[in-house]
Amino acid sequence: MDNSKIKNFIIIILLIVNLLLTAVIGADMVKNRTLRRQALEGVVAIMESRGITVSEDVALSYPDLNICSVRRDLDAEKKRVSAVLGKVSVQDRGGNILLYLGERGEAQFSGTGVFEILMNVGAVPTGQDPEGTARAFLKKLGISAVKGDDGVRVDVRDGAGTVVLNCQIGKTEIINCQVTFIFTDGSLMLVSGTRPLDKGSSDSLDNAMDVSTILMRFLDIISESGHVCSRLENLELCYVQSAPASGLGKLEPVWCLTTDAGEFYINGLTGKRETLTRY
Repeated sequence: MDNSKIKNFIIIILLIVNLLLTAVIGADMVKNRTLRRQALEGVVAIMESRGITVSEDVALSYPDLNICSVRRDLDAEKKRVSAVLGKVSVQDRGGNILLYLGERGEAQFSGTGVFEILMNVGAVPTGQDPEGTARAFLKKLGISAVKGDDGVRVDVRDGAGTVVLNCQIGKTEIINCQVTFIFTDGSLMLVSGTRPLDKGSSDSLDNAMDVSTILMRFLDIISESGHVCSRLENLELCYVQSAPASGLGKLEPVWCLTTDAGEFYINGLTGKRETLTRY
């Protein structure tokens, strides 16, 4: 057999092996999806047997969970602060806290993500749409806010009041990152809260709990706490940011379960109930 025939024969064998491997992987994926669906159906049946109905609007299918590293990028921070304050000078306050002095006000940022910006009077008018003004300000700071009615509070009358926006990364809300805007006499005076730090790497989690396990943990939690619950209205995957003063932290997955008895937060890694406040 000449060399060309041998090469063709090897290529055919490799193609057959690849097709067999693809078929095996595809069969495993179908099997896994079937098992997940059956597990979910079983958990939902258990919940209903305990008097808890699951709303048709609840999405029970989610992608694999990730944990994201975050870090404070000082160069990006200065650039974004300059976008709202104009040219700035920087003073080191110690403890990884920086004070920015600008043409339109001053700002203080820390490594934990906590910040405060004091604007000069008239630098940013309230406008006819205070929420829009707040969102535009956040965008200049490189921060994305949750859209829609969830995670948004607006209480502004005659150019004075507050707007509170919850932050997100991608399309995932970060529960403990909120920003409050205070308007006075027709202009923005103070912006304060906790911002998401800059995203680093993102790693999938092999030990993360799936939706079925989270729902079973939810049943255990309400049973142990004595809560009376009759309806699961929403299930949402969120993040919680943890960052020390060093400015190096992480975003961990947390499930938010909204019921007729209130909201419950369950850590996606440990299954423990988290004490969090959502605005």
